[in-house]
Amino acid sequence: MYTGIEMMDKGFSRLMKTGNVEDAQFTTLKPIDEKGILAIEDTYDTDLEKTEYVDIKEDGYTLRAFAPAQRVNMYEVVSGRDIEDDNEILLNPDFASAHGILIGDRFSIEGKEYVVAGLCVRPDYIYAQKDTTDFYVNKKTFGQVTMRQSDFDSLDHTQVYYSIVYHKDNDAQVRQYFFDEYTSLRYLSSDANSRINQVREAAAQTILAGMKLCTELFASFIAELNVYIKPVITWQSMLICLGVLVGSYFISLQMLKRKAYRIDMVESLKDNRD
Repeated sequence: MYTGIEMMDKGFSRLMKTGNVEDAQFTTLKPIDEKGILAIEDTYDTDLEKTEYVDIKEDGYTLRAFAPAQRVNMYEVVSGRDIEDDNEILLNPDFASAHGILIGDRFSIEGKEYVVAGLCVRPDYIYAQKDTTDFYVNKKTFGQVTMRQSDFDSLDHTQVYYSIVYHKDNDAQVRQYFFDEYTSLRYLSSDANSRINQVREAAAQTILAGMKLCTELFASFIAELNVYIKPVITWQSMLICLGVLVGSYFISLQMLKRKAYRIDMVESLKDNRD
């Protein structure tokens, strides 16, 4: 799991925007070809991408392989460099860390050796569950690998879904079109997708907790202040109070970061025992 605090430090909002994270993903009975995708984008003002992946089962873990996305859910390299040649791959940071894999290492997938060029994060796999119904993330048993399209095309058993971003409030109309023209089978909005929403909620809870702690510290300070300064509140005292308020917020945020780090360490130890 790439924790909520870490993602805020890395620029959670920026990753969501630059990666163009999906508003929803769906599957259809009838495939949507590239011509159909372009027509839908033009007619309904959306970004739509056919997302292909392959689950590769190795000894003790599963790797979900992707080719680089072009429109939606584009990854960000957080360490090392991007893939430039065939036989180079990117891994998600947690899986690499859990297995002691370093940038530049050689890593075997289905008997073929690849060079780990870097580590990357996909905005739709920040909370890196294998299935959205999984209770928690096991960093040792599931990871994501990104490879060039030519390497990806050599893999078998490709699975397909579509990722969409809406630029207008017309999702109901678009969903009806998918059902009528392509027989949509499954539709999952990002709000219901725990791989995306889990971190959004964690970030929101952290900010709220920080504000609550800050308010409590400020109230305590004012109570103490009233004991010593009874008479008047001057503009100088107001500035002091404001300074304490801002300072309290940053102190509480650092405390919450340390707490989140300790929680993540506990999860890592639990994953390692598993």
